[in-house]
Amino acid sequence: MLVTALLIALAAPTADNLAARVAAAQNSGGSTWLSWSVPSAIDGNACCWDNRESRAAQTCSLSSNSYGMNMSSDDGRPGDPTLVVYAHVAGGEVDKLRVYSASCRVDRAGEPVQDIAGVNPAESVAYLEGLVKASGGDRAAKRRGDGALSAIAMHDDKSADAVLERVAREGATKQLRHSAAFWLGNTRERPGYEALVRLRDAGDASFREHLTFCFSQSKVREAPATLIDMAKNDPSPRVRGQALFWIAQKARKQADADVIRTATDDPDVEVKKKAVFALSQIPNGEGVPDLIRVAQENKSREVRKQAMFWLGQSKDPRALAFFERILNP
Repeated sequence: MLVTALLIALAAPTADNLAARVAAAQNSGGSTWLSWSVPSAIDGNACCWDNRESRAAQTCSLSSNSYGMNMSSDDGRPGDPTLVVYAHVAGGEVDKLRVYSASCRVDRAGEPVQDIAGVNPAESVAYLEGLVKASGGDRAAKRRGDGALSAIAMHDDKSADAVLERVAREGATKQLRHSAAFWLGNTRERPGYEALVRLRDAGDASFREHLTFCFSQSKVREAPATLIDMAKNDPSPRVRGQALFWIAQKARKQADADVIRTATDDPDVEVKKKAVFALSQIPNGEGVPDLIRVAQENKSREVRKQAMFWLGQSKDPRALAFFERILNP
């Protein structure tokens, strides 16, 4: 009788939108999965290969207590334009959320799944935002909110951009704000990049420090220049130093290395030290000559010691020759 009541509730004419359909399932008192499809914004496919067995079978299990999602564009399969959202209703609430590409093989383990047809992507984003807002409280609620946020990021709908920016600026927890900013850089292309630029006005230096990572994840052509500007001009030494780190990880042009070299003369000692570390991270040992220069010439003894340390870690022949000259004058 319970299943029959649930099916009737889900089919009721008054439950003609996503929120109402979910509410009907909650009010039925039953336990079921609801699913709906929306256009996907990700470049590739999303599956939950969270262990060796599932990875080998390329299968996701709805019954699994763990949920790990992998977004891939290099698995040999064409990108999937459709995303499927799964919401599990039990005890009168949505207690689990899963998001997969439609082509991902899903093991339903005999659990009932009610497919909701014709869901508008903006409607899906709005419903998921409600789960994000209700994510305070216990660990399960926080996990559900974070899952809803990642699902929003994967929707190919412009409303997702506004929601992610709003959460990044006003989210109830640091985790949500940082996660929203990450997804803006990682999945939302130019609208996401432009939102990150606006978020640079945040008074919280730790948030701007996180933004340096988000800019490093963006594929927009101007993102590296924005990162360089943060390394040069952000009022916080910690932000400038972290921007240098990500510039070094992405360094491909002479201009990138020049920014790091200049930062070894930053007025803040901690920024100098970050710049020294960044020099050690430049690919192909291109930062070694500058590390040697810093070790010889920098006015700060602490910074010189830092340069010596990273030269020793490099195992570069030029560093070894430098140490030999010091030890055998």
